[in-house]
Amino acid sequence: MILLYHHVKPEVDDEISISLEKFTKHMLSLQDKTVVYLEDYNPSDANQVVITFDDGYKSVLTYAAPILKHFGYPFELFLVKDFYDKAQQGDEFFLNENDLKSLMKIGGRLQYHTKSHPHLEEISDYKKLEEEIAAPDYMKNLDKSGFEWFAYPFCTYNDMVIEVVKKYYKGARTGKWLDGGTIYTLGSVFVKDDTILSEELSFDEQVCDLCTKLFHSKKIKEFFKYLFYKLMFFVSFGEKKEYFRAKYKEAKKRTETY
Repeated sequence: MILLYHHVKPEVDDEISISLEKFTKHMLSLQDKTVVYLEDYNPSDANQVVITFDDGYKSVLTYAAPILKHFGYPFELFLVKDFYDKAQQGDEFFLNENDLKSLMKIGGRLQYHTKSHPHLEEISDYKKLEEEIAAPDYMKNLDKSGFEWFAYPFCTYNDMVIEVVKKYYKGARTGKWLDGGTIYTLGSVFVKDDTILSEELSFDEQVCDLCTKLFHSKKIKEFFKYLFYKLMFFVSFGEKKEYFRAKYKEAKKRTETY
């Protein structure tokens, strides 16, 4: 089984998000499964699970990462070039290079999800399809073990799309459970907040304890950073003063996040 996630948030406010509580339940329910990378995935093995995230949202780092790190699960991140470029220019909605490095350290592997997230089946020009599907070198250099798998935006494709994907990748994942006829149409469970895994049990108490442990400790750490930077702001002058002003504001914002 391949699980397809997008956002993980404390509270759900859209169709592609899952709550932190529900995500934690899902991860708890996978403890008796074998969680693997796509590279090692055998679709005929009912005990194997692959955890994937599409688009490259910052919420994966903020909320999913501590849970994934706790369990030691490997996971795949399917990135959109234009979204990554925005993050590199300061857009905090998406994952930037430093964020991706942090996620790779705890088991994340980088894969590709097109240049601009279009409906690929609507593109009839072969060259334009290649421009959308082929990952640029500066992104591939981020992960020498990655960018060997592809994910179709909106879970749609046609024969020409698959033909191009085969030129650049070992395989591809869709977002439809009933797909999966070939390595280039691997089916997955498109996870929403109301998605219930068949193995999911009542983990309410464990979820509460785990989230309190993981996120309360992070909040305390960020709070002490905030106090340190604010103190340095008051005793500094000139450029250093402005530097510590920015740092304590960032730390305060992170504290409020947790």
